[in-house]
Amino acid sequence: MKVISYDTGRVTWLFPTEEFLPLGSGDGRAIIEQVAEKYEFSHPPQNPSREEVEKNGLKFGGGRFVFDGKLFVINEFVAYNDGIVAVAPATEPATAFLEDIVEFLKEAFQFRSPITPIKKVSVSNVIIEFDGPINSMLAEHEAFTNLISGYLNANEGTSFPAKLSRLDFTQDRGASEKPVSLPKWTLEARANVPISQNRYFSSAAIPTKQHLQMIQEIEAIFLKRTAGSH
Repeated sequence: MKVISYDTGRVTWLFPTEEFLPLGSGDGRAIIEQVAEKYEFSHPPQNPSREEVEKNGLKFGGGRFVFDGKLFVINEFVAYNDGIVAVAPATEPATAFLEDIVEFLKEAFQFRSPITPIKKVSVSNVIIEFDGPINSMLAEHEAFTNLISGYLNANEGTSFPAKLSRLDFTQDRGASEKPVSLPKWTLEARANVPISQNRYFSSAAIPTKQHLQMIQEIEAIFLKRTAGSH
């Protein structure tokens, strides 16, 4: 497997931001200006109204942050009433950025540590190419793929084989669980690229590093099946 590109890494920290804000009246304009200056945001908020902030959050765009000796773009940083979000090419620099900005706000503007435990959610998107066809996972179910091919080819009178173009997994927590947004993993053939090229868009509700490790292990299963079928 090879990584074609890191699409996005989105990290969300959920907590009541009223517990995070400094007590008393802080200088909102000064905070925005210093955050924009420190992280070189090219698109800081421009005099947003209270209503705009409550509806869409306080948004910064196009920042820069050094993580692990490398310079990363912070595509977006947003502060909402119920948490903060950072978007970068991968979740690791996004997480490091949130850790850094929280400490900066505490030191410079007397922000506080939230009382409520922070719920941290990561979603990573990557574009990868497998070293072999993942369609091999269906090799033991030839009747299944032949059935699908027959129906898909019937109207046009063609004979193209059916190939796996999308996988979608989510958790099953049972009927007794409260309705929640469940973590998912989606693997989808890259648009406008032949499936034979084995290029896929992969999205998972886990950090980027773990995401890539999972895909490598999955690929090993695919390739093992392919080798075993010869």
